Amino acid sequence: MYSTPENVTNTIEAFSYINDLTSSSFFGGIILVVFFISMINLKNFETPKALAFSSFFCGLLSTFAWLMDFASKTFLLIFAVLMGVSLIWLHAENSKY
Repeated sequence: MYSTPENVTNTIEAFSYINDLTSSSFFGGIILVVFFISMINLKNFETPKALAFSSFFCGLLSTFAWLMDFASKTFLLIFAVLMGVSLIWLHAENSKY
């Protein structure tokens, strides 16, 4: 069904092979897992701050993955929207006081 990875000689080629097997969803899934892990690890902070940091960090990761042709532009847009929502949420909470 899939070709064998006989010409894979380095890490980048291995990542490209895995990404081809999963129809470009492998790195998107990894970035989403990193997002949820960072949200859980930042539970000491308020939710909007944790969301802003996590979406910014994963936005950077998805930008690098997109530049290396490992992830689609959809992940860039998802994290850009999440970052916009978190910034609006932060502004709304700060303007209450």
